[in-house]
Amino acid sequence: MSKIVGESTVLQVRFKTEHTIPAGGFVFVGFPKWNPENPIKSQQKTYIQGSESCVPIFTLSERLTCDFKDDYLIVSDAAPVKINGGVQNGFDISGFKNPIQTGYTHGFTIYTAM
Repeated sequence: MSKIVGESTVLQVRFKTEHTIPAGGFVFVGFPKWNPENPIKSQQKTYIQGSESCVPIFTLSERLTCDFKDDYLIVSDAAPVKINGGVQNGFDISGFKNPIQTGYTHGFTIYTAM
């Protein structure tokens, strides 16, 4: 795993569901801008570098696929059967760009939908 600013690496996403994910459900991960301090919006970059792929770690479907669009990672085929609320879930995202600075980065969101 690279620790160089801007280099591609793998991001591990773990979350515990509050509600049941129905069979066939999706997971959405919202990303903040990589360089939000840039005042020129058209030059703000995303955290995904265009060659994203997802690999389930636990609970989620082995068949899941992901696509990055408009600062959201859309994970399809995430739940082949319903996943009860309160269950830990996780997957790796490759093609993630290392943050521009060390420390906490805010603005990531995770939600599920049918």
